[in-house]
Amino acid sequence: MKMEMIYTLNNKDYVFSVTLIHIADHLMWLRVDDTSLFNNNEKLYYHVLPINSLNVFPIGWAKFNGFDLITPIQYETNINTYEQNRYDLFSSVTHYPKIPRVYLNEVYLLTIYVNIECFCGPHFCSSRLARIPSKFGPGPYRHVIIDMFHYLLSTLSTNAHRALRRLDHQINSEIISNLKTEYIKAAKRSSKLIRPISIPNEPRSVYHYLRYICTQLEACPNLISMIHIDNHCPDKCHILSNTFGMLKVI
Repeated sequence: MKMEMIYTLNNKDYVFSVTLIHIADHLMWLRVDDTSLFNNNEKLYYHVLPINSLNVFPIGWAKFNGFDLITPIQYETNINTYEQNRYDLFSSVTHYPKIPRVYLNEVYLLTIYVNIECFCGPHFCSSRLARIPSKFGPGPYRHVIIDMFHYLLSTLSTNAHRALRRLDHQINSEIISNLKTEYIKAAKRSSKLIRPISIPNEPRSVYHYLRYICTQLEACPNLISMIHIDNHCPDKCHILSNTFGMLKVI
């Protein structure tokens, strides 16, 4: 800990920068940072003073009261600030590194893609999937997921109730936990379909959540994904048939 101490040397008062090195009871041991004025007299390097001494002050006391401070050795007094070199600060910068966004609930901006080239399974109508937006977001993850389900419910085929019953069992699943139920209406003017859908509370689990939703609906795990896929699906869903639900790909 750095402090400032008044010390009389050759009938002249100086303000030294000192370092607090030890405290015992009501006494403190101080060492002078710059010993050039002591002529190698090591007895003057260390000083023991009471804690309530009026000769010891916090850092900044000398400057505030207009006294000259004997600073530590190799102390830099000319420090360039941003105001002084603000035009030179970024002059040599040619690349700005991308800082990864942290997962902080609503702060995390989520983007979900509908990869219509992937296998859609028996519960989705491919022509309806092609009519909904191919991208949802970026935005707060909870709003993006709700908006995605709002359109996704309108793409279910005639056996929608069977598919939605699969989603109702997500709460009891061991794969996904910490879910919150949202009531979502299908994006159809004439539809009265409102279903309770479980949404994860943490953004870090969205990726596995979307894959789980797709597999429960017997579709390719990358049909609804955070990754945009053009033609080559990493799960090779082009070789799958309507019996995809039997494969249990997660």
